[in-house]
Amino acid sequence: MAPQGLGLVPEWVSSPPREVPACEAKAMVDKGAAVVDARDSQPYRRCRVKGALNLPPHEWDKLWPLLKSYLSKAKGVVVYGRRTLSRWPAEQVAWRLGREGIKAVVMKGGLKAWRARGYPVRGCREGGR
Repeated sequence: MAPQGLGLVPEWVSSPPREVPACEAKAMVDKGAAVVDARDSQPYRRCRVKGALNLPPHEWDKLWPLLKSYLSKAKGVVVYGRRTLSRWPAEQVAWRLGREGIKAVVMKGGLKAWRARGYPVRGCREGGR
């Protein structure tokens, strides 16, 4: 158990961004929300949501200045990424966007949920992830 006030748990874990199902994410995109893929660049290049921008947490300092203007003008941002036991890239990026004043949500189920509904993707081969 972490002692009070030491901040051992990252804020994006203790106060995570709102999660939405793929159908709500798609409705947001249809109304002008941007999509951010928080995975590393290699899986992003292989398969992604159509129109998604790549912004992995470890690249934030380099990419945020380039994407700030576009994402600030969007009607919200839908973020997805691959969750592992120790890394929650979508939550990290959505939390940081929120700190910048941008309404960001995390898509539950990520790319897999998006593809399962037949929504548009780019670079994906049949059976690929």
